[in-house]
Amino acid sequence: MKIKLLTTTLFMIIVSNVTFCQIELLEEGISHSQKGKYEKAEVIFKSIEPSNKLKQVRIDIARGYNFSWWKKYNNAIYIFNNVLQKEPENIEANLGLAYTYLWQKDNQNAKKQFKKVLSIEDNNEEAKKQLDALKNFNKKFDFDAWYGFTFSDDKDQNGLRRLDLKYQPNAKNLLYIYYDDALILDNSTLSTIERTAPIVGAGVKHDWSKKWFSTLGAGRRFLSNSDDQHLINIENGYFFSPKLLGKFFTQYDFRQDDELLTIAGFIDYELIKKVRVELGFFHSENLTFKDTFNERVLLASKTKINNIELLGAVYYDMFNTPDTSLKQFGGGFGLITFPVVKNLRGKFFVNHDKGFNNKVTIVSIGINQKF
Repeated sequence: MKIKLLTTTLFMIIVSNVTFCQIELLEEGISHSQKGKYEKAEVIFKSIEPSNKLKQVRIDIARGYNFSWWKKYNNAIYIFNNVLQKEPENIEANLGLAYTYLWQKDNQNAKKQFKKVLSIEDNNEEAKKQLDALKNFNKKFDFDAWYGFTFSDDKDQNGLRRLDLKYQPNAKNLLYIYYDDALILDNSTLSTIERTAPIVGAGVKHDWSKKWFSTLGAGRRFLSNSDDQHLINIENGYFFSPKLLGKFFTQYDFRQDDELLTIAGFIDYELIKKVRVELGFFHSENLTFKDTFNERVLLASKTKINNIELLGAVYYDMFNTPDTSLKQFGGGFGLITFPVVKNLRGKFFVNHDKGFNNKVTIVSIGINQKF
């Protein structure tokens, strides 16, 4: 009896250890897959023997994601469909199939599959997020219009601030044109010299990968009493992870008598679900005049409550010329974006800027329409 009991215990230990080793192998395969070592991951997955604690379905789902990241979409679709024949309501397999269609640029089937996920689990945030993105992707054009009111020590004024039109021909590219006359509203000193100082510009944004994007833009500011300015903007952004985004921005303004270079860097981090914080640093320097620059440190917070987006920020400014140096709390701004009807959204913006001997408060209203 003792021998029989000992044998049974020994058998259970062996089985338990085998299962533990198999689970470790699965985790190792997933780790290789996430690092882009897809072939090595597939070899590991195929070597794993299923058991009561590690069912074949778990192994197959890992293989499906591996093939999908490997861009072997047909293999991934075949594996996920096999899993769903056995377990039609398996959330991981349904999501895996939906993402495979999405990464294959088969938006119609991706949309259908994400809807199926919601029919099984109606509060699934991943499916909701991707369906919203797919819904907006089908809208090729995006139009913004802003009208502003400025209150300053010199004089109050109002006028058109900005018009934007964006067009997305495909998933990786975005084209845009804009008209921007905000400088007159922002700068009451300039408005006494120039009645308008609009910029007309255009540019393109390209996604090099899921993590890296670049924007290149060019424009011209039309001035009536001095030389026109030409502007070149370059921006690069990189998603280190779904939670962390880094951006680097440069702008070069030039005309006959002076040149201005602006360099900026941003870190955008998801603090908790639906709440992000952004830290930014700007350095603008007049290359024509020695020791003439201004710098700004910005701290912003962004959140979304239902369909309402909230953004708030404060900033600290540093000004320097050969004769003057000033450091101060510069001000802050708030932006609310809210739904109006269907694809029309409204925007409300308030900004208070102490500036450099040029204190202004700006209130702007805007609309955004996708079509």
